[in-house]
Amino acid sequence: ILTGNDMLVQFAGLAAVTSLFATYLIIRNFRTFAGAILARNRLEDEKRVSSRANDAVYRLAYIDPLTDLPNYRKFVQLLRPAVQAAGKGGPGFAVGLVEIDNFKRLEHVYGVMTGQTLMRQMAQRLDTLDKNVTALARYNETRFALIVENIENVGQAAEFGEKINMAMRREFVAGKKHISLTACSGFALFPYSDADPDRLIARARLALKGAQKKGHGNVGVFNITYELAQQRRLQVEKALRAAIAGNAIEAWFQPVVRIKDGTIAGFESLARWHDPELGFVPPSEFIGIAEDNGLIYDLTLLLFKKSVRTARTWPSDVRLFFNLSAKMLARQETAQAIFDIADEAGFDVERLDIELTETAISQDMESARDTVMCLRAGGIGIALDDFGTGYSGLSQFLEFPLDKIKIDKRFTDKICTDQKVYDIVRSVIDMCESLDIQCVTEGIEDLEQLGVLADFGCSLGQGYLFSKPVPAEKTVRRIGHANAA
Repeated sequence: ILTGNDMLVQFAGLAAVTSLFATYLIIRNFRTFAGAILARNRLEDEKRVSSRANDAVYRLAYIDPLTDLPNYRKFVQLLRPAVQAAGKGGPGFAVGLVEIDNFKRLEHVYGVMTGQTLMRQMAQRLDTLDKNVTALARYNETRFALIVENIENVGQAAEFGEKINMAMRREFVAGKKHISLTACSGFALFPYSDADPDRLIARARLALKGAQKKGHGNVGVFNITYELAQQRRLQVEKALRAAIAGNAIEAWFQPVVRIKDGTIAGFESLARWHDPELGFVPPSEFIGIAEDNGLIYDLTLLLFKKSVRTARTWPSDVRLFFNLSAKMLARQETAQAIFDIADEAGFDVERLDIELTETAISQDMESARDTVMCLRAGGIGIALDDFGTGYSGLSQFLEFPLDKIKIDKRFTDKICTDQKVYDIVRSVIDMCESLDIQCVTEGIEDLEQLGVLADFGCSLGQGYLFSKPVPAEKTVRRIGHANAA
C-alpha cells in the first residue's frame, strides 16, 4: 500500500468451528494525470475452501487430542438424537460422568506424562466396557462422559457404575509403574430427567458430586435431593459473599490444654457463621463452598484479623492455632498477608501456630513448602493437622519444619478399644518425642482416653472433655479459670 502499487492480498482463517474461509482483497489505486493517488478502491471476494468434511478443522472442534475421543461439544451433539429417540418411545438411557479419584494429585506425584498415559488407558477401558455404551467422550481434563442405553431405573444405573469399578480394579501400567486407581461415577436417567441435554448433564454432574462426597470409588444416581442440595448451595454461596463483605463471620476458640496439669496452652481458631435467614451454617458446609468459589482467601484473612485481635488480649504464654487451607498455601501472597495483619493488630507472630493438613500440603507440595518456609522464617510455628488421615509418606512431611503434630480424632475415638490404634498412637507420640516435636491429640472426650494419653507422655490435648469452642469474649475467663486451678 505504501508503494502505491496495485496489489492482491489473500487472508485465510476459521469462519466458524466447522469451516475454513479465504478472502481475496484487491486494492486498486486511482491516480491523477500527474500520478498522485486520488483514491483507493477495495474489492473483496470470499471463497469457502473447506467445509465440515475438512478433517483438520473437524478434529480441532470435536476431538480430544489426547484420547482421540469426542470432546464435550461433540458429546452434546450426540446426546440430542438420543433424547429425541427415547422421547418417541425408544428405550431409556443414562448419561454418566466418570472421574478418576485424586487425579490431580496423582499427576503431581507421578508427572504429567504418566498422567496422560493413565488417561488414555482409562479411555480404552471405558470404550470396551459394555456394548450399551453408545457414546463416550472426554468431558474435561479429569472426567469422561457416557451415553448408556437400556438403563431404565436406579438399580440398573448403580449396577453399571459397579461395572466401571470392576474395570478399575486391574492395575494401570505406565512404563515400569503399576498404579491402582479408583473412580467415582454419577448418572442421570432419561426419561426420568429433563429432556434438555444440558440439564441432563448437569444432573449427572450433581450425582457425581454426591458420589464423591461418600469417598473414592462410589456411584451416584440423580434424585431430586441433589437438585435441592444444589439450590441450598447457591443460597449459601450468595449469603456467604454478603457475610464476608459485612464482617459477619465470627472467630470462636477451642482450648488446647497441657495434659500434665490441665492448663491452657493455646486456642484453636474456628469459623462460626449465623445468617439472619439461613440460621447457623456449619463450617463443614460453608468452608467447602468458599474453597470452590474463590472466597476462601477473603474469608481466611477476615477470620485471622478477628483471631489476632482476640489473641493479643491473652497472656503471652497462650498461643493461637490457626488453619490454612490448600488454596491459601498455594498463593504466594499468603505469608506476607499473615505477617501484615498480625503486625497491624500488635500480635507477636512467635505466639502463632499455623495448622496445615496432610491433604493441603500434598496437593501442591512445592507451593506449600515455599509458603511454610516463609512463615517459619518469620518465627511462626508449624503444626501438621489431622495426622494419619492423608495418603502421603511421613518422609515428605519431615522435609517441613514441623513444631507440632496433631493426631486426628478418628484415632482418639478408638484408642481404648482397638489395640492397633493404641499401638499406632503410642508410636506416633514416641516418634514426636524423639524428633523434638510436640504432639497434640484431638477429640479427647473422656477420662479413660486422657489417662492413656498421659501414660504415653502426650504433651497437649484438645476436645470436649476440656471445652467446646467458645466465643471470643469468654476466652480470657477460661484461661483464668484453668490456669489458676
